[in-house]
Amino acid sequence: MAALARHLKNKQAQLYHLEQLLKLYPHNRETYINLATLLSQDGRWGEVIPLLERSLSYTRGREELVVEAVGWLGTAHLKTGNTSKARELLLSIPEDYPDQIGMSLRAYDNLIKHSVDSSDSKTTQLYLTALENYADALIASGASESYPRLNQRMAQLMTMGGDKAAAARWR
Repeated sequence: MAALARHLKNKQAQLYHLEQLLKLYPHNRETYINLATLLSQDGRWGEVIPLLERSLSYTRGREELVVEAVGWLGTAHLKTGNTSKARELLLSIPEDYPDQIGMSLRAYDNLIKHSVDSSDSKTTQLYLTALENYADALIASGASESYPRLNQRMAQLMTMGGDKAAAARWR
């Protein structure tokens, strides 16, 4: 029913059916994620956080699901103004899951964008430095071969962070 409501673009019905699903099947990760998606579309980030935290209990150790939830949880904390928790979560991705290159770059993207939007140039520079160190380690280990767009993505992130010289080096 929740899928039908989504197809019909009826958010109220979707919300109702997803909440009913959670009552019936409280151990279903996908329901938590679907409900978090719906609430985030309305900017209800404070309600999204506990759903994402609970979804982490049902990843069955699948790294890509853990990383997805941690990244999204970090973003939710940014949206609610809890920058320190967001930073902790988002920086844990490249630290704990360095092979998840796309998600690691997305985590840095969120952090850099937030620091730029906050006009915090010192923090932006710290993130850019950490990002370059991460990318250099990927190249040194050969792991970058699994992510052929690394240079392009690095140039984008460096440009977003205002470091045009670094962006040029990555092109």
